[in-house]
Amino acid sequence: MPWRSKLPKRRLSRQTIVLVRTPTGWKISAIHNGRVRPIGVPVPDAFPSKMSQLMSRVARRLGLGRR
Repeated sequence: MPWRSKLPKRRLSRQTIVLVRTPTGWKISAIHNGRVRPIGVPVPDAFPSKMSQLMSRVARRLGLGRR
């Protein structure tokens, strides 16, 4: 938007480009344009926190993550 000196926060985005080296040079394989959104930390009693705690307990009982 050329008439604005600064974009509003809701318009912030991050571009990801995947390049592949070929015998003839670099080629663009994929492009992704994603909005930057804040991520909040869930409260301890929220569903994501409870699920994370449960999955951690299950992984410990199964011995996953240990080497």
